[in-house]
Amino acid sequence: DRSAEKVKRLKMEHERAAAVGEAVPFNFSAASSRDEILYASEIPAAMSGNQLPEAGSITEEMVLPWITHMQSKGIARVILLVDDNELKWYAPPGLISMQQKAFKSVVNIPMCVWNSWDRIYQHILDAEAAQEKILAHCVHGEGRTSRILAAWLMCKYGLSAEGATAEVQSFANREGVRRAENTPRLQNYVKVGYDDWRKDAVHHPPGWKSRKSFELHRQWKDAREVSPHGTAYPQVVHRQLTNEDIPSGSRVIVIGDVHGCAQTLDLLLQECGHDPSTDKVIFVGDLVHKGPDSVAVVKRARELRALCVRGNHDDAALFACIQRRLAHALASPATTSDVEERDAKRPRRDDTANGSADQPGGRTDEQKSQKPFEYAWTDGLDDDDLTYLADLPYTLRLPDKYDIGGQQREVLIVHAGLVAGAPLEGQLAKDMYKIRDVKPVQASTSASDGGNTEDGADEVKKWEGQELAVDGSVAWVDVWTGPEHVYFGHDANRKLQHSPFATGLDSGACYGFNLSAAILPGGEIKAVSSKPEIDAFINATPKA
Repeated sequence: DRSAEKVKRLKMEHERAAAVGEAVPFNFSAASSRDEILYASEIPAAMSGNQLPEAGSITEEMVLPWITHMQSKGIARVILLVDDNELKWYAPPGLISMQQKAFKSVVNIPMCVWNSWDRIYQHILDAEAAQEKILAHCVHGEGRTSRILAAWLMCKYGLSAEGATAEVQSFANREGVRRAENTPRLQNYVKVGYDDWRKDAVHHPPGWKSRKSFELHRQWKDAREVSPHGTAYPQVVHRQLTNEDIPSGSRVIVIGDVHGCAQTLDLLLQECGHDPSTDKVIFVGDLVHKGPDSVAVVKRARELRALCVRGNHDDAALFACIQRRLAHALASPATTSDVEERDAKRPRRDDTANGSADQPGGRTDEQKSQKPFEYAWTDGLDDDDLTYLADLPYTLRLPDKYDIGGQQREVLIVHAGLVAGAPLEGQLAKDMYKIRDVKPVQASTSASDGGNTEDGADEVKKWEGQELAVDGSVAWVDVWTGPEHVYFGHDANRKLQHSPFATGLDSGACYGFNLSAAILPGGEIKAVSSKPEIDAFINATPKA
C-alpha cells in the first residue's frame, strides 16, 4: 500500500512539474521573497516521473552539475532530509561525502527522526548568525522540503501554519518551482518536533524503549489534571457508548477485577459461553497487578476488543511503567540531556472530571510510596498495550437499557463506585477508582442540592467518598438510589455485592477466591475459582 501510494504521489509530482515546466534548474528557490537565509531544491540527479534510481546508479559526475549550480547561488551549508534507502542511490563515496567536499557544512537529518525540527532549526539559526545561505532538500524538493521552509517562516516571522504555507506556495508559483501544501502535517511537525511520514520512523530518543511511553511522559509533564497516581486524565473521562460499540440485542458480559489471572479469565469466559461474534465483554477495571500474568490479561482484553474502565491498579501500573522507562532513559548517556524528570514541585490538579476543584501540587504520598520493582512486569507492555491502558475512561454508560431483576435500567460501569447526589461530571477521580464507603458531611434543606432524602424529610444528606471505612461511614451502594444500575469492582473484602441499583463484582480472584461476571440482560452471575492459578503462582514464586 505504501509503495502504491508513493508511486501515485510521484506521478502527481511529475504532472505538476510538466505543468510549470522545467525552467528553474533543480527546483531551486528561496523560502520566501523576504528571506535570504533558507533555500530549497531537489536532490542531485533527481529522476522525474515515477521512476526511482537503482542503488549505486548515481555517480559523482552526475552530482557535479547540482553542486556547481548551488555554489553559483552562494550556498554554503546543506541540510539533507533523506533516509538511508534514498542515500543508497549514490555510488561511492556517497552523496554526503560528495557534498562535504564542496560546502562548509553538510548534515543529514531525516524529518522522521525524533527531535529533528529542533536540530534543523538550530542549523538554520547558525547559518543566519554567520550570514550564510543554507539549503534544505529532500528528493523532489516538494513535500518534506516545503514543510521545512514553512516551519522556518513560522518560527522566524511568527506566521501561522496556514500563513507560512500560503507564503511558501505563493512564492513558489511566482518563481516557477514546485512546492507541496500540507498544513496539518506542518502543524504537527512543529508541535511535536518530528514527522511520522514513514512507518519505520524513530519517534523517541534512543534511551526510551518505545514511542508511546515517551509520548505519555511528555503529555503527563504538561498535564494540568492528573490522577491520584500521577497519570494524565484520559481524553474521554466519561464515555457514552453507542450501538456501534454494542449493537442492540447483544449479550454483555461484565467481568470483575482480573488482577493478572489470565487462565482464570479464560475459564470464566468458557463458563459464560462467550461467543465473540455476538457478545461484548466489559471489565470493571484492575485488569493488572498482584496476579500471575498481567501482560497476558491486557493482551487478551485487546484481543477480545473488550471495553474497560480505569482501575486504581491499572493507573498505578501505567504510571510505574513510564517511570521505569524514564529511569532507563535517564541512565542512557545518549538521552540524559534530552529527557528531564517531571518537576515534583510543580503545581498539579486532582480535579473533578470537569476540572473544578484545585489541589496543591507535588507528588502524593501514594506516588512516593510506589516501589518500581513491584512493577517490573510492565516492561512486557508494548505500545498497543500502553495505548489501551492510557485510553481507559473512568466510566462507561451502555447505550441501551437492560433487564436487571425484572426492571429496565440504564447501566453505568465504574471501577470502585460513585458518590450519591453528585452529578457524574462532578465525581472525583479518587472516588471513581478507590471509593468503598461514604460518610455524611453536611446536610441541606435545598432539594436542588441533590443527595438522598430519608423518609421524605426535607433534609438532604451530602456524602463524602472514603477509601476505607471510618466512623459513621456506610458502603456507598447502600445509599446509591440510581436511577442507573452500577456495575463495579474494587471491594474484594465484601466480595459479591447486591443492591437494588448496584452490583459489586470483585470476588477476590487475586487472593485465590473467585473471578465473577454478570451477564446482561438479566443480571445472572457466573463465577469460577482462581485458586488453582493462584496456588501455582505462589508455589512458583521464589521464597524471600
